[in-house]
Amino acid sequence: MDSIREDIKIDHSKHGQYDKIVYVAGKFQNQEANKKYIELCCKKFREKYGSSHNLYINGVSQFSYLYNETTMQEGIAMCVGLLSMCDEVFCVGDYDDSIGTNCEIVAARLMGIPVKEHADKGLFDESPVSKKEL
Repeated sequence: MDSIREDIKIDHSKHGQYDKIVYVAGKFQNQEANKKYIELCCKKFREKYGSSHNLYINGVSQFSYLYNETTMQEGIAMCVGLLSMCDEVFCVGDYDDSIGTNCEIVAARLMGIPVKEHADKGLFDESPVSKKEL
């Protein structure tokens, strides 16, 4: 049986083919435009830093479908659980008034995960994002 698919190589390192898993944090507040912005930032980070080196993930894309079915504390706990598997956090957008994003920043720092605030600065030609890209 082992000889059936010898051409498949499995990378058993910490993150498979990726050097790092980067959690992209940003304000959601049940606004589709905020979700699209976070997702666009993930795409832009792949373009800027190379898609083969880092994997960019975010809790908004993963858990937004549960926004109206969970408490804020449950939602934050789910996002922090996902964040705990990451090597670094990139914060994007206008998140100063976001309880969730600020909790993620505190949690990352408590876990010793580096946080890059305003990681999207200079990521786009227009600030913060061109309307054509949304």
